[in-house]
Amino acid sequence: LPSRDTVARSFLTKHATIQDLEQLMDCKYPMLRIIAYQTIVDRQEYEYFNLLLNHLSDTARVKFWFDEDILNNSQISSLMIMKANEDNGLSPIQKKQLIRTVLLQHPYLDISNSMIRDIEPDEEFYELIKNRAISYTQDCNKQLINSFALSKFNKKEDVNFLNQVFSKKYEERYCLIWVFKGIEQFPDDRFYKILQDYYNENYEDLVSEDYVDEDIILYLTRAIAAYQNTEALKLLQNIEKMNSQFGDSKASVKNNKFIYKAMLINYDTIYKEYLNKMELQFDDFYSKYTRYSGKDLREYNDKPKW
Repeated sequence: LPSRDTVARSFLTKHATIQDLEQLMDCKYPMLRIIAYQTIVDRQEYEYFNLLLNHLSDTARVKFWFDEDILNNSQISSLMIMKANEDNGLSPIQKKQLIRTVLLQHPYLDISNSMIRDIEPDEEFYELIKNRAISYTQDCNKQLINSFALSKFNKKEDVNFLNQVFSKKYEERYCLIWVFKGIEQFPDDRFYKILQDYYNENYEDLVSEDYVDEDIILYLTRAIAAYQNTEALKLLQNIEKMNSQFGDSKASVKNNKFIYKAMLINYDTIYKEYLNKMELQFDDFYSKYTRYSGKDLREYNDKPKW
């Protein structure tokens, strides 16, 4: 699937009627089906949403260029959804209807994982999310995305299962990040040992004078701060002490900013005095911009797209 306009796509855009494009969406060539739908969206035809709902079962795959240099192999229906949703093309009501239709009628679609990752906990989807978290044992990324979604429900009955999943030793960094994200959502006492052990066993390897494993430290400190108690405060202070061995290096300052932001994102009055003390390390602009601006301090990738 070309990433840019082609002669064929330009011809369809200029000359094909909506009836022509609807016929192409049902033709036997997968490439033409997705190009026809992309053309419908680009032309802002009002039928685009109903056509999308009626073609969610189109699971044929096409290769397409993502970000110009990454070749993906994706389902046509997932590409249609991405196209309809780009540039905020779906209204909140349409998104809600689409998510419900996908998760309840077409949960096999690839894009269902990103929907499950982003949505707020809803009992209507609880069983689906839990079953997927249990069944995706061969893919830590899929299992932990669904476990992350499950953790949002904050149900005590899930603690044993989540503890088993979160306690595994993951070599893949992206899977470990999902562990920390899940614990931040559901800071049950059972999970705290996972964070403490990880700090004891690995923190020295994450930081040096010239190197910072930013994503790991970012989400580790946020998961710790979510506990909002004296133990969490003490562990965050220990991390700062570990950073202090590098003086005023860029790595040390960056790590301390992660701690600072983690306490603001998961704020509790127990952190107030420590925040005031840490603030002295940073310039006034950073402190005001971070602590007092009311800005959403979560990372761009944490902000839900669904």
